[in-house]
Amino acid sequence: MSPHRPTLAVALALCLLAGCALRPLASADRADRVALWNGSNLTGWKLVLKNPVDSSLASWDAKDGVLRLHSLSLGYLRTEAVYADYHLHLEWRWPAGSSPKSNSGVLIHLRGPDVVWPACIQIQQKIGAAGQLIGMETALPDFPVINNQSRAPLLALPSEKALGEWNTCDIHATGDTLEVHVNDVRQNYAEHLPVRAGRIGLQLEGAPIEFRNLWLRPLAAAR
Repeated sequence: MSPHRPTLAVALALCLLAGCALRPLASADRADRVALWNGSNLTGWKLVLKNPVDSSLASWDAKDGVLRLHSLSLGYLRTEAVYADYHLHLEWRWPAGSSPKSNSGVLIHLRGPDVVWPACIQIQQKIGAAGQLIGMETALPDFPVINNQSRAPLLALPSEKALGEWNTCDIHATGDTLEVHVNDVRQNYAEHLPVRAGRIGLQLEGAPIEFRNLWLRPLAAAR
């Protein structure tokens, strides 16, 4: 018998054990997820538009688990609930043929009255700048103020996919810190934030955009 065979057998056994150990962890991770959108209607969300007349127009629709926003008015969708200390995941895409100037954003720590625009921190989804942070009526310490707003530039080259392809955005908000990954690329990090909780919103800036798989996983509160 080859002296290497027992070693190989042990290695295989360890791999199998590791796989068995990882599967429950992955299942537990999925079990902790809170779906933010039910895939069919806006239960749990509120639509806020700058021009109230536009609310009678078709601002959104849902098909096959995809939320499609296409209001020509400026505004946003926001959750009714307030959240703190979480991992927020969502996927978005710009439809093929979208203008290269298309702009939107994910709004977190949103608070105060329903105005356009609300006090919050925006994670940019503007084409070519996805992952940039903008403090809207909210200071981002240690970052420059441009056009009366604090802005945190990207940490890496833009990591968005081509028009028509799905992108992932993962936002970790714990305590006074915020970390953003776009398509698994770390694009931003901020700390010493003045706010730690708020509603979550999806921005409408007059360009059609699509979302799917919006979920949140609570994280341990930071001290």
